[in-house]
Amino acid sequence: KITKGLINSLIVVPSSVFLVSIFALFSGYGLLRFSFHRIIKAIMLGLILLTRILPGVSAAVPYFVIAKMLNIYDSHLILILVYFAKNLPFAIFMMMSFFEEVPKEVEESASIDGASFLNLFFKVVVPLTLPGLLATAIFVYIFCWNEYLFAFFLTQEKAITLPIAVSWYIGEFAIEWGELNASAVISTIPVIILTLSIQKYLIRGLTLGAIKG
Repeated sequence: KITKGLINSLIVVPSSVFLVSIFALFSGYGLLRFSFHRIIKAIMLGLILLTRILPGVSAAVPYFVIAKMLNIYDSHLILILVYFAKNLPFAIFMMMSFFEEVPKEVEESASIDGASFLNLFFKVVVPLTLPGLLATAIFVYIFCWNEYLFAFFLTQEKAITLPIAVSWYIGEFAIEWGELNASAVISTIPVIILTLSIQKYLIRGLTLGAIKG
């Protein structure tokens, strides 16, 4: 079971992180830089924030019903969609704070030099906020990797993730301590490797905007 849980987590979590990162990249920039009516922008930000602060258990049953209706219960797809919806608001607000540190003068200079919007965004804005994007992706990765509630409600056997597989060593009358400790250590290895591999960018992202001048 631990092998199946590890494989499923290695499929679901990176897919969720990729989708969240892409959508947060565009949504965060659009909400910050594009002109909206003050009320409309407040409503959009309020709705995004509301989806983040609602207790996860309040959405568990609706997600379960939707998964059954669409015949995607106990599949990778339902977990990817749920993790995407759950973490996108956090990622959007994170990216907005990073985009805010990019001086408007830099973007205006690129526009004056004839850069199109796509060139401006991908060749100027994204490189400047890449550490922030990687930091956001790491946080989302950790949130998805450790998520238990929705994986418990929305999977049964085929698509169980690592936290569910680890919990199966805790029985009603006994706990398999050896297997439990070993699987707990195994579950931390991918996150540790990923964090150490981009540690430099993670630190830069977390301190982006903290020191000016």
